[in-house]
Amino acid sequence: MTDPNTTSEPDLTQNGDTADEVQDDRGGKAANRREATYRIRAREAEVFATALTERVTRMQRAEVERLAARLHDPDDLWTSGVELVELLDENGEVDRQRVAEAVAALADSKPYLLKPKRGSNFGQGNRTPVDMGVDTTWGSVLRGQ
Repeated sequence: MTDPNTTSEPDLTQNGDTADEVQDDRGGKAANRREATYRIRAREAEVFATALTERVTRMQRAEVERLAARLHDPDDLWTSGVELVELLDENGEVDRQRVAEAVAALADSKPYLLKPKRGSNFGQGNRTPVDMGVDTTWGSVLRGQ
């Protein structure tokens, strides 16, 4: 006699799979769903990291252009062939000395790219003497002469 609780044939489901295979399939779907979630998160993290990298690069370029204020147009530094990587130190920060050297090298080769030097005299240009050839001075006016 056979025990009514045990069967000699495997338990079949509607599509002919065994119960173990159905359980594995459900576990596989859950694992696939979990992996898909991780892939989505990884893509989102890559997009976020790319956006941050672009933002830092823009900020570094702006800092280099600020330091290159001696140039009439700081964009000339980039058009002359200087790369941002050349102006960063080993920590990835903008190196003031390297920027100054790059601006000086550009100024040596193309001095017309520099801003004109300002004189110390605010009334620039040809100035004629106040007395216009007359012997009257402020001192003589105050003394009553």
